[in-house]
Amino acid sequence: MSEFEFIKMNGLGNDFVIIDQRINELDHSSTEVQHICNRDKGIGCDQLIYIRNSEISDIPLLKFYNSDGGEISACGNGTRCVANYLMEQD
Repeated sequence: MSEFEFIKMNGLGNDFVIIDQRINELDHSSTEVQHICNRDKGIGCDQLIYIRNSEISDIPLLKFYNSDGGEISACGNGTRCVANYLMEQD
């Protein structure tokens, strides 16, 4: 797996790896997501979150993955962390 930029954040006991795909145009397979989330061999986190540009809005899109590599629809604590990151960017 190649190197990439990421942000590590914590929210109410959960930790997240956030990858801003507006900067890093990369995507990971389910196996790679599992590796990134692995606390022994990867970065380690509860969930991986991608921030993407929307084709129809100025509001970024978020994609969430659990540590097992499966995509989920949303995460409140993760969304709060991304909102904090986005506010710091402006």
